[in-house]
Amino acid sequence: MKQLLKAVEDLACEELARARAIHGKKFNSHHEAYAVILEEFEEAKNELAKLNLDLDGYWLDVRRDIKDSDNISLKAIKRRATNLAAEAIQVVAMADKALEREISGRESRSGMEKLTIKDLEQLICWRREVEHLEKRIEKMNKAARRITTESVRGSDDVFPYAGRSFVIRGLDYMSEQKAKKLYDILFQRRLRLGDRIVEVEEMIDGIEDSKLRQIITLHYIDGKSWNVTATKVYGYPCGDTARKKVTRFFEKI
Repeated sequence: MKQLLKAVEDLACEELARARAIHGKKFNSHHEAYAVILEEFEEAKNELAKLNLDLDGYWLDVRRDIKDSDNISLKAIKRRATNLAAEAIQVVAMADKALEREISGRESRSGMEKLTIKDLEQLICWRREVEHLEKRIEKMNKAARRITTESVRGSDDVFPYAGRSFVIRGLDYMSEQKAKKLYDILFQRRLRLGDRIVEVEEMIDGIEDSKLRQIITLHYIDGKSWNVTATKVYGYPCGDTARKKVTRFFEKI
């Protein structure tokens, strides 16, 4: 087992080197690292679901004592298991990439000066859109594992070879391909929105003025009105005071 684990680690290192050559050496953020690892994990789960179907098919052949001279079922199991192992190795490789802390860009707060007050105004909308996207993505992940059935005509494999109907189970691969394309679109949008949210949160964390941090958090993150925000920060409902403090801050940066 130890030798096998060592071989897996070696393969993960090779996969990491290959991925770096294509996608770069660094993740832009921890959020991106999580999203990439999650994507590889979901692909591994899909391969596991397909392997389970192939295994069920093999067991059905065994129970019926069906002779398979070409070993189609066993070859399918081997292929699915190999794909599953490859996806799992990709999870290991991306986890290694994240563990090395090669995080750049927004985590250094270098993007702070690029933010505008319009970004803050969009923050609540971004969060709501992310929640909606996550629900759609989860729904698609469940649909990708949906099993389809179809009835076909055939005959028994023993005398007198009477005709009968057989039920075939499997994945709808055409639907799976379309779902994968839409999944990629939604996933990338979710990734972009998440990066923008992280940028704003890091900018807020870097503000030294405590009252300004509270104003931005209450109004742009919690969704409080300007008057409610001012009451909580200053003790009286003067929304213009709170709003102008934010405006002046962005005029200076």
